[in-house]
Parts: sequence; structure tokens; C-alpha cells
Amino acid sequence: MKLGRHNKSVSQIVPIFYKKNVIFCRKHIFHMACRAITPVIFHPIMFKPIFSPALIIFSGTLYAITFGVNSYFLDSFAHSLGVSWIFLPAGLRLLLTLLLAESGAIGIALASVIISVAFFFENLILGIAAGITSGLAPYVARYLAFKDMGLNAQLDTLDGSKLLSCVLIYSLICPLMHQIVFTIATPDNLFFDNLGVMIIGDLIGTVIVIYSAKLLIYFFKRKQKQLSIK
Repeated sequence: MKLGRHNKSVSQIVPIFYKKNVIFCRKHIFHMACRAITPVIFHPIMFKPIFSPALIIFSGTLYAITFGVNSYFLDSFAHSLGVSWIFLPAGLRLLLTLLLAESGAIGIALASVIISVAFFFENLILGIAAGITSGLAPYVARYLAFKDMGLNAQLDTLDGSKLLSCVLIYSLICPLMHQIVFTIATPDNLFFDNLGVMIIGDLIGTVIVIYSAKLLIYFFKRKQKQLSIK
């Protein structure tokens, strides 16, 4: 009888002990993941070169996927070739460049060159120029915003007005650079018409992506803080 009672108590204790250990392991793994990912997400925005083949490939792949998703689901918002009323990849350009600096800009440029030449422009020079501009424009905006405006060095700590200023600078510079390239290559380009639409499309797409990323970062940091307290 004692053995039976002992076996019964063990059968009750083991599942509880196992469940507690599983929960502890999950929390420990999540906490370790947070510590590993945080330096990448909250990488200081400095002016030192950040070159990484892995990050370049990651940036290019992510940008190409986002571009494809935008083209498929938001094709009805297209205004003309390369111009849309809502352009989510514009926001990803700025986000990747803010977080990954040169690696983000290079990855975006390479992916944009391939997309432009393969799907949009028969003129090879125009396709290459448009692709390079896609990576260069957010990097120029990042440089101007963080150097001349004295913005904080981390994306997660930017307040509303500073982040909005960075978004506005980018949403003006990127369309302007693109339309200059398009007009040089094709003189009959409707410069001001396309510029106005592109500014609106890039601004909407950038606001959606950047502020969604900022919201995710906020919840991520809050979850990490809760785990550290526990």
C-alpha cells in the first residue's frame, strides 16, 4: 500500500515538475534570444561603415519580397511606371538603412537594380541608375537627419517629432532623386506630376512601415523588461 501511495505521489509530482521546467526553459530561451537580437535591432546609428555580406543579402532579399508583395496587393494604387500612391518598400528602405547603415543601402541597391532591369526598364542604364538611387536616397536622408538635426543615436528612442522629421526628409529626397534620374533618361517624363504622387506614396508607405516597426520594438523591449524582472 505504501508503495502504491508513493507511486501515486510520484505520478502527480513528475508532470508538475516537468511543466515548470518547460516553462522555465521557454522563458530562458526567449530571454537569451532577446539578448542576442537586441544589439542588432537597436544598433547605434553611427557613421562608421557597417559592411556585412550576410546583412547585405538579408536586406536585398527582404526588400525584394516586400516589393513583390506591394506590387501584387497594391497594384491598383499604381500611378505610372515606378510611381505609386502607396509604396511600402519605401518605408523598408529607410528602416533597413537606419538599422543596417551601408549594408542595408547596398542590399537595397542590388535588389533594386535586379528588379528594375528584369521587370521595369528596357534601358539598362536607367534600370541601374534607378536601382542605385533606391539604395542611395535613404542613406543620404539618414546622413542628413542624424548629422544636421542632431537626432538620437537609436531608432527606438526617437521621439515623435524627430522620427517624423527623418521620415519627411527621406520622403522628399527619395522621390526627387528618382524623378531627376527618370527625367535625365527620358526627357518626356512628367516630372512634377510623378514627383507629387511619389512623395505622397513614399510618405504613406514610410509612415506605415517605420511606425509599425517602432511599435513592435516597444512591445519587444517591454516583454524583455518583464522577463528580466522575473
